Amino acid sequence: MSGAAPKWSAAIVSFRPDGSDLRVFARGIRAPIALAYFPGTTDLLVTMNQRDDLGARTPGDWLALVRSGDNWRFPACYGQGGNVCAGVPDPVAVLDPHAAAAGLAVVTGQLGKAVGTAALVAEWAKGTVLRVPLTTSGDGYSGEASPLLTGIKNPVALLLTPAGQLLVGDWTTGTIYEVAAA
Repeated sequence: MSGAAPKWSAAIVSFRPDGSDLRVFARGIRAPIALAYFPGTTDLLVTMNQRDDLGARTPGDWLALVRSGDNWRFPACYGQGGNVCAGVPDPVAVLDPHAAAAGLAVVTGQLGKAVGTAALVAEWAKGTVLRVPLTTSGDGYSGEASPLLTGIKNPVALLLTPAGQLLVGDWTTGTIYEVAAA
């Protein structure tokens, strides 16, 4: 057996509910943990955990818009920039380094004007849920991450309910928090 990684490594795959039609949607992505479509579109937002073994040179995790056929070129490119990353799409937002970006939900006003239209990203290692306002930029989005919720031990799961509340699951305590517009 060769040392080559299987074609499914560092990839987002798609398949039918019965398991047929397995195919690579996008490749070269380190740890694409959470995925969410922007409501009413085919725009797939993905959290990407970058390398953790570079000390002070560790890049931040990413929130990215991933399109079918994209190649983000991991392991050569892992958010460090330079020639090896030339042509790789820019992330929507750079998140905290060593954050273990986990859950993702997209809101379009359900949590009120203060939150607005944004991606919400759970950072397991930081105990925060970030808000990334989704501003249309060219054929994608851009935004700068800022804390929305803090003080949660290890948030992982995020879910927007049909009634418009955000549920945040804390991996360590087993608590589910409910967040609603004021």
